[in-house]
Amino acid sequence: MYDVIIIGAGSMGMAAGYYLTESGQTVALIDAFDPPHDKGSHHGETRLIRHAYGEGSSYVPLALHAQGLWETLEKRTSERIFVKTGVLNFGPKDNTFLETVKDSAEEYHLPLEVMTAKDINQRWPGFQLDKDSIGYFEKSSGVLFSENAIRTYRILAERKWC
Repeated sequence: MYDVIIIGAGSMGMAAGYYLTESGQTVALIDAFDPPHDKGSHHGETRLIRHAYGEGSSYVPLALHAQGLWETLEKRTSERIFVKTGVLNFGPKDNTFLETVKDSAEEYHLPLEVMTAKDINQRWPGFQLDKDSIGYFEKSSGVLFSENAIRTYRILAERKWC
């Protein structure tokens, strides 16, 4: 008998399972494969994590909350979960996605460096953007080691109930 059954033990399912066990719930995670595995959207060692979202500012609080949870997980264990590398979004000046990145950063007071094409080309010589491009650099964003996060949440949850 379980208090909660979660279908899918990827990054979201495993994190939910871990936090439910921490709250004293008994949890069953059901997945077609043994997580972490190479069959889900979490597959691959890393995922890019940004805080200012071009898809809409409603994602920002979720991203910031998740960031805090990953930092707590990293502090609690010896696993490498997140590395702050910064994230650069760039494209044409009139790009709706980029405007939404800027707007969501402003709304939530996120650090965002506005860059011209010349700034980007000088800072990252591998880029050769045309003069009509613009970029936004989020220095507090970076790389999530997603499979490490899944594995670590699983180990901690199993220790609690096994």
